[in-house]
Amino acid sequence: MKTSRLFIAALCAAAGVTACNTVPEQPEITEYTLTVDASMAPATKGLELSGSTLNAVWESGDQVIVLAGNDQVGTLTPQTTGSATASLKGTITGSVSVGQSLVLQTPRKAWIYNTNQDGTLSTLAKNFAYARASITVTAVNGNTISADPAHFENQQAIVKFTLKDDKGSTLYADELTVEAASNKLVRAVGASTSYGSIPVEPDDDEESLYVALRNESGAADNYTLTATVGKSTYTCTKSGVLFENGKYYGVTATMSEVVDTYSLVGSPSSIFGTWTPAEATIDMVKQSDGSYKWETNITSDPTDIAFKVVRNHDWANGSWPNGNWSNGANYTIDGDFNCVIKAGVGKLTIIFNPNGIGTLTLSYSKSTASDTYTVAGNSTAVFGTAWDPSNTANDMTKQGNVWVKTYNNVPGGTALEFKVALNHSWSVSYGKNGGSANQTHTMSATKNLTITFDPNTHYVTATEN
Repeated sequence: MKTSRLFIAALCAAAGVTACNTVPEQPEITEYTLTVDASMAPATKGLELSGSTLNAVWESGDQVIVLAGNDQVGTLTPQTTGSATASLKGTITGSVSVGQSLVLQTPRKAWIYNTNQDGTLSTLAKNFAYARASITVTAVNGNTISADPAHFENQQAIVKFTLKDDKGSTLYADELTVEAASNKLVRAVGASTSYGSIPVEPDDDEESLYVALRNESGAADNYTLTATVGKSTYTCTKSGVLFENGKYYGVTATMSEVVDTYSLVGSPSSIFGTWTPAEATIDMVKQSDGSYKWETNITSDPTDIAFKVVRNHDWANGSWPNGNWSNGANYTIDGDFNCVIKAGVGKLTIIFNPNGIGTLTLSYSKSTASDTYTVAGNSTAVFGTAWDPSNTANDMTKQGNVWVKTYNNVPGGTALEFKVALNHSWSVSYGKNGGSANQTHTMSATKNLTITFDPNTHYVTATEN
């Protein structure tokens, strides 16, 4: 993978100023020719992938800056392109003396890794493939400067990330974030060095993403990759990984989808149970559009209802409403940023969309009479009529906080599908896991069957007895 380069640079330097008694003369600009034998480490400026080898080649528009200390004194450009060797020409300003140290650097003085990486080799070659070489001036003879050989060292690793899900399918990330446990990934080098995660935002669907990484931890590190793919988030962590500067790596990362849980906490306890996220029992149900939903029938007239949505059972993971919110049309937000609604006996629906800063949609229907829950299913032998929510023979009876209906002597092997309908209509009904799918149950033997409905969780269950 190692390549060699010969740099022949023609530089201009400002000569000293000669003074007279009256008007100072302008400095004379003298051109110098500098020949430098230089070699470039692999996987750096001008990137070209050949199989598993990353080669360095010069490209049109490449620049090498010349630094004297922290001051940029010149800029060199390649006179030939497409290969690992080139003639560099340009000018420098200031005096040049024997024993003086100069630094050659490409592509520019400021190093910035945390903006505009798009996962392509072409962008890395142009903006992020930093390399440096130190040279010492050994002789100045007229217009000729001699220097010792220069060896360019790459200042980062180039890593090719191929992202897969747990089924082996390629993930085309809308955004990839690379984070190191040491927090020593360089984000920018300028007046001071900043550290943190490195974002990559591809412009198109890319099967692999090329990322420039400079880790100053000095040892193997633990890396976490987080990828956004549509409305889903995937992550993986690799431990004990050493990405050395100047080397090229290929990494296939198998990522797991992050499934967040959004829970409700609040008061009164008869509805929400608790204000402690770790003890929350109300997990909202994810919908096909990416939102989360929960419904309940309020059976008494409580005082104001107040609640929050909490992510993954911990305040530290985020809660809503928060300081970014404004009052909604059918609810208010109190001084602690709790969502507050005045409600009595009726049906309350809460929908939370976590995208952006998060949005809440609430609906509440006040009941004028007690609700009725009715079982409707596929078997006329068991239910009398098929899928008929108006059949009062299947009305359920309230027992404590749940509603039940028992069917006697249901034959073994009977395959049942059913739902629980509200107020003899299909307008509102509940099935498997409180959702829209039918609940199912096949009788193991001829037994009594009890169907139970919990209006707080909307779960429908069947037990034989």
